[in-house]
Amino acid sequence: MTVAEVGGPVPRGVSRRAVLGAALGVSAAVAAASVGQVPTASAARARTDLVFIHGGSHGGWAWRRVVERLDVRRGRILTPTLPGVGDRAHRLARGITFQDGVDDIVASIEAEELENVVLVGHSSGGAYASAVAERIARRLRGAVYLDAVVVDPGERVLDVLTPSSRAALPTVVAQAGEGFFVPKPRDPEMFGVFREPDVAWLRRRLTAHPWSSWADVVPLEGTGPSVPRLYVDCTEPSFADVAPSKERIRARPGEWQVQRLTAGHDALVTEPAAVARLIRGFCREL
Repeated sequence: MTVAEVGGPVPRGVSRRAVLGAALGVSAAVAAASVGQVPTASAARARTDLVFIHGGSHGGWAWRRVVERLDVRRGRILTPTLPGVGDRAHRLARGITFQDGVDDIVASIEAEELENVVLVGHSSGGAYASAVAERIARRLRGAVYLDAVVVDPGERVLDVLTPSSRAALPTVVAQAGEGFFVPKPRDPEMFGVFREPDVAWLRRRLTAHPWSSWADVVPLEGTGPSVPRLYVDCTEPSFADVAPSKERIRARPGEWQVQRLTAGHDALVTEPAAVARLIRGFCREL
């Protein structure tokens, strides 16, 4: 309502004082909104900030196709890259620790002042999600584990892999990784990726990865907040090294929601629409 309208003709049966009062009420409401009036509880609950944590030899880039299918108007989205991989591969060094990755992710969340956070961890990124969850308990709203490892306090990622990987990886790292990194994967098909454009996309981007992500004890105290957790079980084909974690999930049915997805381990690359849909559904239920 404009000032001209307030001073103009008044409909029969309506006092000029009532019209002026209504106009002032509208003006007050607009002014309150312009100075950042606190949103209602329902509006605050509608916003969810998402933090995506990639797996071994990947980087923040790996979430691109999923992020493109999410609505950024419903919250902030971060896809940090762990130290020594992806766009930070030039910083690969012997001294990188698991704790460094956790600290980097927490620092990004705090610097961006994220709230109502849902962590999404893929593969070994699940261990980072668990460690970060304890550090941002006040901000945390839920967590999604996409075909990810699940560790308990005192464990390393290496401890929850298959026996064959536990035996082979240290030897591979000692011989080909100079003792401090896991070599770049030679064949993306190991991640359940078979379409040639996807294979080529991964081959261009996969890098070596600090051995500490597997060999360091994950900094967990067992004090993680009690928030909803979704495990996305990628089944076609299954990835052997997360099988022990899936057995652990099945043994704790009251602690987890589980959704099966007919896709390979790198579903974030091959089936991004399905992954985005599961994340959206999980966030709506929070």
